[in-house]
Amino acid sequence: MLFWFSRTFPGTVKKALFRKVKKLLRNNGSEPEGGVAQADVKKHFLPKYNPWDQRICLVLDGDLFHAINSGSVSVVTDHIGQFTREGIALKSGRHLDADIVVTATGLNIDVFSGI
Repeated sequence: MLFWFSRTFPGTVKKALFRKVKKLLRNNGSEPEGGVAQADVKKHFLPKYNPWDQRICLVLDGDLFHAINSGSVSVVTDHIGQFTREGIALKSGRHLDADIVVTATGLNIDVFSGI
């Protein structure tokens, strides 16, 4: 249903998803230490493409947003230049230190368990 609705009414779905993300990242006027300021929500969480033009990352229990609001994680939107011994060199010239990098570049799904 979400896929069909997204393809039929992409603007409506995009607005609804973004409104929900903004609500989940609302910090009662305060910016979390290391988290996402409200001014940056659009930069990090509003893609230029419509839902299902690329895959949607569902955060069913909101734990990602809770972690961002707590200040225990930060969000970076950039392009990877290369991986280094210490982490990731971004194309912007910034370097992110990382002990571990988890990539999520693909999804294999068996719709209706192959029925």
